[in-house]
Amino acid sequence: MAAIQRSDSALNKETNFQYLLQQVIHKLQTNPTSITVEEARRLHEHFDATDTRSAKIISAVEALAAANPDIMASSGHATPHANGKVCLLTLVKDLSATVDINPEDVTVEVLKLTQSVVSKMQKAIGHTNAPHPELEEELQHLKEEIKPKVEQGVVTKEEADHLHSLEARAHGHTEKGGLTAVAQSVAARRERTLSLSGSSTGGSPRSTTSSPESKFHEERLKVEPKIAYGTVTEEEANRLHSLENKAHGHTEKGGAAATAQNTVTLRTRKDPLEGELQEEKAKIEPKVKAGTITKEEADRLHSLEVRAHGATEKGGLTAAAQSVAAKREQTLSDSSNSSGHKKQSSVGEIQRPTGTVI
Repeated sequence: MAAIQRSDSALNKETNFQYLLQQVIHKLQTNPTSITVEEARRLHEHFDATDTRSAKIISAVEALAAANPDIMASSGHATPHANGKVCLLTLVKDLSATVDINPEDVTVEVLKLTQSVVSKMQKAIGHTNAPHPELEEELQHLKEEIKPKVEQGVVTKEEADHLHSLEARAHGHTEKGGLTAVAQSVAARRERTLSLSGSSTGGSPRSTTSSPESKFHEERLKVEPKIAYGTVTEEEANRLHSLENKAHGHTEKGGAAATAQNTVTLRTRKDPLEGELQEEKAKIEPKVKAGTITKEEADRLHSLEVRAHGATEKGGLTAAAQSVAAKREQTLSDSSNSSGHKKQSSVGEIQRPTGTVI
Protein backbone atom coordinates (compact mmCIF):
# COMPACT_ATOMS: atom_id res chain seq x y z
CA MET A 1 0.00 0.00 0.00
CA ALA A 2 2.84 2.37 0.97
CA ALA A 3 4.58 1.53 -2.30
CA ILE A 4 1.44 2.42 -4.26
CA GLN A 5 1.16 5.76 -2.42
CA ARG A 6 4.81 6.54 -3.17
CA SER A 7 4.21 5.63 -6.81
CA ASP A 8 1.17 7.94 -7.00
CA SER A 9 3.13 10.71 -5.30
CA ALA A 10 5.97 10.37 -7.80
CA LEU A 11 3.48 10.38 -10.69
CA ASN A 12 1.83 13.57 -9.41
CA LYS A 13 5.21 15.24 -8.99
CA GLU A 14 6.26 14.28 -12.52
CA THR A 15 2.93 15.55 -13.91
CA ASN A 16 3.30 18.90 -12.14
CA PHE A 17 6.91 19.18 -13.33
CA GLN A 18 5.95 18.56 -16.95
CA TYR A 19 3.17 21.14 -16.71
CA LEU A 20 5.53 23.78 -15.24
CA LEU A 21 8.24 22.87 -17.76
CA GLN A 22 5.87 23.41 -20.70
CA GLN A 23 4.88 26.82 -19.32
CA VAL A 24 8.52 27.90 -18.94
CA ILE A 25 9.50 26.60 -22.39
CA HIS A 26 6.61 28.57 -23.88
CA LYS A 27 7.88 31.73 -22.18
CA LEU A 28 11.44 30.99 -23.36
CA GLN A 29 10.11 30.85 -26.90
CA THR A 30 7.82 33.88 -26.72
CA ASN A 31 8.97 36.26 -23.96
CA PRO A 32 12.01 35.01 -22.01
CA THR A 33 12.36 38.21 -19.97
CA SER A 34 8.97 37.51 -18.35
CA ILE A 35 10.32 34.46 -16.48
CA THR A 36 10.53 35.22 -12.76
CA VAL A 37 12.73 33.84 -9.99
CA GLU A 38 9.63 32.30 -8.39
CA GLU A 39 8.82 30.32 -11.55
CA ALA A 40 12.40 29.07 -11.71
CA ARG A 41 12.22 28.07 -8.04
CA ARG A 42 8.92 26.21 -8.51
CA LEU A 43 10.32 24.36 -11.53
CA HIS A 44 13.41 23.33 -9.57
CA GLU A 45 11.38 22.15 -6.54
CA HIS A 46 9.21 19.86 -8.69
CA PHE A 47 12.21 18.32 -10.46
CA ASP A 48 14.06 15.10 -9.63
CA ALA A 49 17.36 14.89 -11.49
CA THR A 50 16.59 12.18 -14.01
CA ASP A 51 17.93 13.46 -17.32
CA THR A 52 20.64 15.87 -18.47
CA ARG A 53 18.35 17.80 -20.82
CA SER A 54 15.89 18.84 -18.09
CA ALA A 55 18.73 19.70 -15.72
CA LYS A 56 20.30 22.00 -18.33
CA ILE A 57 16.97 23.71 -19.01
CA ILE A 58 16.41 24.31 -15.30
CA SER A 59 19.93 25.68 -14.87
CA ALA A 60 19.45 28.04 -17.82
CA VAL A 61 16.03 29.15 -16.56
CA GLU A 62 17.42 29.94 -13.10
CA ALA A 63 20.29 31.97 -14.61
CA LEU A 64 17.91 33.85 -16.91
CA ALA A 65 15.42 34.53 -14.11
CA ALA A 66 18.20 35.92 -11.92
CA ALA A 67 19.37 38.20 -14.74
CA ASN A 68 15.92 39.36 -15.85
CA PRO A 69 15.55 42.20 -13.29
CA ASP A 70 18.80 43.78 -14.59
CA ILE A 71 17.70 43.26 -18.19
CA MET A 72 14.29 44.84 -17.50
CA ALA A 73 15.86 47.74 -15.58
CA SER A 74 18.38 48.49 -18.34
CA SER A 75 15.60 48.52 -20.93
CA GLY A 76 13.51 50.92 -18.84
CA HIS A 77 10.70 48.46 -18.13
CA ALA A 78 9.19 47.71 -14.74
CA THR A 79 10.61 44.66 -13.02
CA PRO A 80 8.09 42.05 -11.88
CA HIS A 81 8.27 41.87 -8.08
CA ALA A 82 11.37 44.10 -8.20
CA ASN A 83 10.42 45.50 -4.79
CA GLY A 84 11.26 42.16 -3.27
CA LYS A 85 7.65 41.27 -2.40
CA VAL A 86 6.62 37.67 -2.79
CA CYS A 87 3.50 36.93 -4.88
CA LEU A 88 0.94 35.43 -2.48
CA LEU A 89 -0.91 33.65 -5.27
CA THR A 90 2.30 31.86 -6.28
CA LEU A 91 2.94 30.83 -2.68
CA VAL A 92 -0.59 29.47 -2.29
CA LYS A 93 -0.29 27.54 -5.55
CA ASP A 94 3.05 26.16 -4.35
CA LEU A 95 1.45 25.09 -1.07
CA SER A 96 -1.43 23.39 -2.87
CA ALA A 97 0.91 21.55 -5.24
CA THR A 98 3.15 20.44 -2.35
CA VAL A 99 0.18 19.04 -0.39
CA ASP A 100 -0.96 17.16 -3.52
CA ILE A 101 2.49 15.63 -3.94
CA ASN A 102 3.31 14.95 -0.28
CA PRO A 103 0.06 14.75 1.75
CA GLU A 104 1.88 12.75 4.42
CA ASP A 105 3.90 15.89 5.29
CA VAL A 106 0.78 17.65 6.62
CA THR A 107 0.90 17.76 10.43
CA VAL A 108 -1.35 19.26 13.08
CA GLU A 109 1.14 22.10 13.47
CA VAL A 110 1.12 22.82 9.71
CA LEU A 111 -2.69 22.73 9.67
CA LYS A 112 -2.96 25.15 12.62
CA LEU A 113 -0.51 27.56 11.02
CA THR A 114 -2.40 27.40 7.71
CA GLN A 115 -5.72 28.09 9.46
CA SER A 116 -4.11 31.05 11.20
CA VAL A 117 -2.97 32.41 7.81
CA VAL A 118 -6.49 31.94 6.39
CA SER A 119 -7.90 33.89 9.34
CA LYS A 120 -5.44 36.74 8.66
CA MET A 121 -6.43 36.73 4.99
CA GLN A 122 -10.11 37.00 5.92
CA LYS A 123 -9.34 39.98 8.13
CA ALA A 124 -7.29 41.53 5.33
CA ILE A 125 -10.21 41.52 2.88
CA GLY A 126 -12.62 42.77 5.54
CA HIS A 127 -14.85 41.06 8.10
CA THR A 128 -18.02 42.00 6.20
CA ASN A 129 -17.29 40.09 3.02
CA ALA A 130 -15.06 37.37 4.39
CA PRO A 131 -16.62 33.90 3.90
CA HIS A 132 -17.08 31.64 6.92
CA PRO A 133 -17.07 27.98 5.78
CA GLU A 134 -17.89 26.80 9.31
CA LEU A 135 -21.44 28.16 8.81
CA GLU A 136 -22.06 26.04 5.70
CA GLU A 137 -23.74 23.16 7.56
CA GLU A 138 -26.11 25.53 9.40
CA LEU A 139 -26.90 27.27 6.08
CA GLN A 140 -27.78 24.03 4.29
CA HIS A 141 -29.99 22.93 7.20
CA LEU A 142 -31.87 26.25 7.09
CA LYS A 143 -32.29 25.99 3.32
CA GLU A 144 -33.87 22.55 3.69
CA GLU A 145 -36.36 23.98 6.21
CA ILE A 146 -37.26 27.05 4.15
CA LYS A 147 -37.41 25.56 0.63
CA PRO A 148 -40.86 23.91 1.10
CA LYS A 149 -42.22 27.20 2.50
CA VAL A 150 -40.84 29.08 -0.50
CA GLU A 151 -42.45 26.59 -2.88
CA GLN A 152 -45.80 26.93 -1.05
CA GLY A 153 -45.51 30.73 -0.96
CA VAL A 154 -45.80 30.91 2.84
CA VAL A 155 -42.24 31.94 3.78
CA THR A 156 -42.22 34.99 6.10
CA LYS A 157 -40.09 38.11 5.80
CA GLU A 158 -38.25 37.20 9.01
CA GLU A 159 -37.36 33.74 7.67
CA ALA A 160 -36.19 35.15 4.32
CA ASP A 161 -34.09 37.82 6.06
CA HIS A 162 -32.51 35.22 8.36
CA LEU A 163 -31.59 33.05 5.35
CA HIS A 164 -30.13 36.08 3.54
CA SER A 165 -28.04 37.03 6.58
CA LEU A 166 -26.72 33.50 7.10
CA GLU A 167 -25.79 32.99 3.43
CA ALA A 168 -24.03 36.38 3.31
CA ARG A 169 -22.00 35.43 6.39
CA ALA A 170 -21.22 31.92 5.11
CA HIS A 171 -20.24 32.84 1.52
CA GLY A 172 -19.47 36.55 1.76
CA HIS A 173 -22.37 37.19 -0.65
CA THR A 174 -25.72 35.76 -1.73
CA GLU A 175 -26.23 33.80 -4.94
CA LYS A 176 -28.05 35.73 -7.68
CA GLY A 177 -31.28 33.91 -8.55
CA GLY A 178 -30.72 31.33 -5.80
CA LEU A 179 -33.06 30.14 -3.05
CA THR A 180 -32.32 33.17 -0.85
CA ALA A 181 -33.24 35.63 -3.61
CA VAL A 182 -36.44 33.71 -4.43
CA ALA A 183 -37.35 33.51 -0.72
CA GLN A 184 -37.04 37.27 -0.30
CA SER A 185 -39.09 37.91 -3.43
CA VAL A 186 -41.85 35.53 -2.32
CA ALA A 187 -41.87 36.96 1.22
CA ALA A 188 -42.12 40.51 -0.11
CA ARG A 189 -45.08 39.63 -2.37
CA ARG A 190 -46.76 37.81 0.51
CA GLU A 191 -46.33 40.87 2.76
CA ARG A 192 -47.84 43.15 0.09
CA THR A 193 -50.79 40.80 -0.46
CA LEU A 194 -51.51 40.56 3.27
CA SER A 195 -51.18 44.33 3.59
CA LEU A 196 -53.59 45.00 0.71
CA SER A 197 -56.01 42.41 2.04
CA GLY A 198 -55.94 43.99 5.50
CA SER A 199 -56.48 47.52 4.19
CA SER A 200 -59.32 46.49 1.87
CA THR A 201 -61.25 45.03 4.82
CA GLY A 202 -60.50 48.04 7.01
CA GLY A 203 -58.84 45.84 9.60
CA SER A 204 -62.03 43.84 10.12
CA PRO A 205 -62.02 40.02 9.95
CA ARG A 206 -61.76 38.73 6.42
CA SER A 207 -64.82 37.33 4.74
CA THR A 208 -64.97 33.56 4.45
CA THR A 209 -65.88 33.99 0.77
CA SER A 210 -62.80 35.17 -1.13
CA SER A 211 -63.15 37.26 -4.27
CA PRO A 212 -61.85 35.91 -7.61
CA GLU A 213 -59.02 38.46 -7.43
CA SER A 214 -57.85 37.34 -3.98
CA LYS A 215 -58.10 33.67 -4.97
CA PHE A 216 -55.94 34.36 -7.99
CA HIS A 217 -53.35 36.24 -5.91
CA GLU A 218 -53.21 33.47 -3.29
CA GLU A 219 -52.72 30.81 -5.93
CA ARG A 220 -50.09 32.89 -7.73
CA LEU A 221 -48.11 33.25 -4.48
CA LYS A 222 -48.11 29.46 -4.10
CA VAL A 223 -47.20 28.72 -7.73
CA GLU A 224 -44.58 31.40 -8.54
CA PRO A 225 -41.74 29.73 -6.58
CA LYS A 226 -42.48 26.47 -8.41
CA ILE A 227 -42.36 28.34 -11.72
CA ALA A 228 -38.94 29.71 -10.74
CA TYR A 229 -37.70 26.19 -9.96
CA GLY A 230 -39.39 24.68 -13.01
CA THR A 231 -41.42 22.25 -10.87
CA VAL A 232 -44.92 23.66 -11.46
CA THR A 233 -47.37 20.91 -12.50
CA GLU A 234 -49.88 20.95 -15.34
CA GLU A 235 -52.75 20.88 -12.82
CA GLU A 236 -51.38 23.93 -10.97
CA ALA A 237 -50.75 25.82 -14.22
CA ASN A 238 -54.29 25.12 -15.45
CA ARG A 239 -55.81 26.15 -12.13
CA LEU A 240 -53.87 29.42 -12.12
CA HIS A 241 -54.96 30.07 -15.71
CA SER A 242 -58.61 29.46 -14.78
CA LEU A 243 -58.43 31.73 -11.72
CA GLU A 244 -56.84 34.57 -13.71
CA ASN A 245 -59.56 34.27 -16.33
CA LYS A 246 -62.23 34.50 -13.65
CA ALA A 247 -60.53 37.48 -11.99
CA HIS A 248 -59.61 39.51 -15.10
CA GLY A 249 -61.62 37.99 -17.95
CA HIS A 250 -58.36 37.10 -19.72
CA THR A 251 -54.81 35.94 -19.03
CA GLU A 252 -51.94 38.40 -19.18
CA LYS A 253 -49.36 37.73 -21.88
CA GLY A 254 -46.10 36.86 -20.14
CA GLY A 255 -47.89 36.77 -16.77
CA ALA A 256 -47.70 34.09 -14.09
CA ALA A 257 -50.38 31.82 -15.60
CA ALA A 258 -48.93 32.01 -19.11
CA THR A 259 -45.40 31.43 -17.79
CA ALA A 260 -46.58 28.46 -15.72
CA GLN A 261 -48.23 26.79 -18.71
CA ASN A 262 -45.20 27.53 -20.89
CA THR A 263 -42.90 26.00 -18.26
CA VAL A 264 -44.98 22.81 -18.17
CA THR A 265 -45.07 22.61 -21.98
CA LEU A 266 -41.31 23.10 -22.37
CA ARG A 267 -40.50 20.62 -19.62
CA THR A 268 -42.81 17.96 -21.04
CA ARG A 269 -41.49 18.50 -24.56
CA LYS A 270 -37.88 18.36 -23.39
CA ASP A 271 -38.31 15.43 -21.02
CA PRO A 272 -41.71 13.69 -20.94
CA LEU A 273 -40.55 11.49 -18.05
CA GLU A 274 -39.72 14.55 -15.93
CA GLY A 275 -43.19 15.94 -16.62
CA GLU A 276 -44.76 12.65 -15.56
CA LEU A 277 -42.65 12.63 -12.40
CA GLN A 278 -43.71 16.15 -11.39
CA GLU A 279 -47.37 15.31 -12.02
CA GLU A 280 -47.06 12.21 -9.83
CA LYS A 281 -45.35 14.23 -7.07
CA ALA A 282 -48.18 16.78 -7.11
CA LYS A 283 -50.75 13.99 -6.65
CA ILE A 284 -48.82 12.15 -3.94
CA GLU A 285 -47.55 15.01 -1.77
CA PRO A 286 -50.93 15.64 -0.04
CA LYS A 287 -51.23 11.90 0.70
CA VAL A 288 -47.74 11.86 2.22
CA LYS A 289 -48.66 14.77 4.50
CA ALA A 290 -51.95 13.07 5.45
CA GLY A 291 -50.21 9.72 6.02
CA THR A 292 -52.57 7.90 3.63
CA ILE A 293 -50.14 6.99 0.85
CA THR A 294 -50.01 3.30 -0.13
CA LYS A 295 -46.94 1.18 -0.76
CA GLU A 296 -47.89 0.83 -4.44
CA GLU A 297 -48.05 4.64 -4.88
CA ALA A 298 -44.72 5.14 -3.10
CA ASP A 299 -43.07 2.42 -5.22
CA ARG A 300 -44.40 4.00 -8.42
CA LEU A 301 -43.00 7.41 -7.43
CA HIS A 302 -39.65 5.80 -6.59
CA SER A 303 -39.54 4.04 -9.96
CA LEU A 304 -40.40 7.25 -11.85
CA GLU A 305 -37.73 9.30 -10.09
CA VAL A 306 -35.05 6.67 -10.68
CA ARG A 307 -35.96 6.54 -14.38
CA ALA A 308 -36.03 10.34 -14.67
CA HIS A 309 -32.92 11.21 -12.60
CA GLY A 310 -30.99 7.96 -12.29
CA ALA A 311 -31.36 8.11 -8.49
CA THR A 312 -33.71 9.40 -5.78
CA GLU A 313 -33.08 12.57 -3.81
CA LYS A 314 -31.90 11.91 -0.27
CA GLY A 315 -34.52 13.27 2.14
CA GLY A 316 -36.82 14.19 -0.76
CA LEU A 317 -40.51 13.49 -1.33
CA THR A 318 -39.88 9.96 -2.65
CA ALA A 319 -37.92 8.97 0.45
CA ALA A 320 -40.62 10.48 2.70
CA ALA A 321 -43.35 8.69 0.73
CA GLN A 322 -41.69 5.29 1.15
CA SER A 323 -41.12 5.90 4.85
CA VAL A 324 -44.75 6.93 5.46
CA ALA A 325 -46.08 4.02 3.35
CA ALA A 326 -43.92 1.52 5.25
CA LYS A 327 -45.12 2.84 8.63
CA ARG A 328 -48.73 2.73 7.41
CA GLU A 329 -48.31 -0.88 6.22
CA GLN A 330 -46.80 -1.85 9.58
CA THR A 331 -49.63 -0.17 11.50
CA LEU A 332 -52.27 -1.93 9.37
CA SER A 333 -50.45 -5.27 9.79
CA ASP A 334 -50.21 -4.86 13.57
CA SER A 335 -53.88 -3.88 13.74
CA SER A 336 -54.89 -6.91 11.63
CA ASN A 337 -52.83 -9.30 13.77
CA SER A 338 -54.28 -7.83 16.95
CA SER A 339 -57.89 -8.17 15.82
CA GLY A 340 -57.22 -11.71 14.50
CA HIS A 341 -55.79 -12.72 17.86
CA LYS A 342 -58.84 -11.36 19.68
CA LYS A 343 -61.19 -13.17 17.30
CA GLN A 344 -59.33 -16.45 17.80
CA SER A 345 -59.51 -16.07 21.58
CA SER A 346 -63.29 -15.44 21.41
CA VAL A 347 -63.85 -18.51 19.25
CA GLY A 348 -61.79 -20.60 21.64
CA GLU A 349 -63.89 -19.54 24.58
CA ILE A 350 -67.19 -20.23 22.76
CA GLN A 351 -66.09 -23.72 21.72
CA ARG A 352 -65.05 -24.84 25.22
CA PRO A 353 -66.60 -28.27 26.11
CA THR A 354 -69.78 -28.20 28.20
CA GLY A 355 -69.11 -28.40 31.86
CA THR A 356 -65.77 -26.61 31.77
CA VAL A 357 -65.50 -24.10 34.57
CA ILE A 358 -64.56 -20.65 33.25
